[in-house]
Amino acid sequence: MFSRNKTNTNEASDPGNFDKFARRMRLMYISHGQDSEPHPFHVKSTWEPPIQRSLALESYLEEVKSELADLKLTKSRNNLLPNGARGPQSVKA
Repeated sequence: MFSRNKTNTNEASDPGNFDKFARRMRLMYISHGQDSEPHPFHVKSTWEPPIQRSLALESYLEEVKSELADLKLTKSRNNLLPNGARGPQSVKA
């Protein structure tokens, strides 16, 4: 069933999302080439990898961070007609 998103949040505006992205990228850089099966009792880690010596990786992350900072966010608008928003409710009856 279709439901409208009533919040005006954007994932790019959340600085925590960039931190998660940078963490995943650094972890992939560290573990590249280590293709092993995870242990059956694997516990998800919260370890934050340090900044890497890879100039390419860190410059890419800085470029992404600056592009996200320069991103102009616009408020999304409702694209349903006033009577169209009541449509799914009338189908239920």
